[in-house]
Amino acid sequence: AIFQADNEGFLRSETMLLQTIGRAARNINGTAILFADRITDSMRSCIEITDHRRQMQLDYNTKHGKEMKSTQASSITSIFELEKAREDTQRTFYEDIDWDTEPSSFNVVRGEQTMKAKQNQEKRKASIG
Repeated sequence: AIFQADNEGFLRSETMLLQTIGRAARNINGTAILFADRITDSMRSCIEITDHRRQMQLDYNTKHGKEMKSTQASSITSIFELEKAREDTQRTFYEDIDWDTEPSSFNVVRGEQTMKAKQNQEKRKASIG
């Protein structure tokens, strides 16, 4: 729905009306409703263009034996699914570790990280002072 469609301006220009109506047309049950007190030139032009495009599409569909159907959602993985997969991977990694035989290797890594952190701290102090 486009409220105050008769108010001329950036969001009610012919181009913007066409974009909004075109977005609604991507769904087979999509409907664009323009609320207005009068029909503006932008609205009139937009309605004519939309009717022309609809007729062209219907002619093409008839000629090529196509049947109208709504667009399908893409198979984009949501950020939540990615985060869950990452957590599952980490959980599996930690569950697979034999903590009785492997803690020494973790202590070595931890010691290396601590040493590097101290070296970085000393470098920062030297560059400041």
